[in-house]
Amino acid sequence: MPKRPLVSPELLSKMRALLTAQRSTTNVPMDRPEREPYTPVPEAVEMITKYEGFRPEAYRDPVGRMTIGYGQATPDITAGMRTTEPEARAFVEQRVREDSANFANRGIPVNPGLLSAAYNLGRGNLGQYGVLSALKAGDYEEAAKILETAVRAKGKKMPGLVPRRREEAESIRRSAPVSPTILGLR
Repeated sequence: MPKRPLVSPELLSKMRALLTAQRSTTNVPMDRPEREPYTPVPEAVEMITKYEGFRPEAYRDPVGRMTIGYGQATPDITAGMRTTEPEARAFVEQRVREDSANFANRGIPVNPGLLSAAYNLGRGNLGQYGVLSALKAGDYEEAAKILETAVRAKGKKMPGLVPRRREEAESIRRSAPVSPTILGLR
């Protein structure tokens, strides 16, 4: 009994034609708008506002700095000052955009947890802890571990910072690139 071919000659011919046909260099139809690049800013703003909480009148934070809105502690804040929620949120959004650009320009991978921590700890303190150098070196796990230890103000443990740092650290861990080896691609 003669063997039947698995694929008919007609089907084989069509498959060859499809494989050798010139392909478009883009997979996106021309009538579809390009997708905006991912930015961690909205997620970071949500994380910050959730943990900072809004206070319309200036107050002293645990370190003694005059603070207002969503934890805004700048030199121009004075006792008796007031702000609105939209003004305070606009400040957070602007600060997060600035931090995001600053980190990206320095080759530091940006994610919501990093931006939230930078807002709360301050850019300089975040660098002193070693989080930025760990991220720049690609050691996301080390950066997350370091961040989880930053729960003190003036030497006193701040229980409210523990869940915040945990969420920020998890955000950093989730943003770590996946190795092609892990995916079985090498």
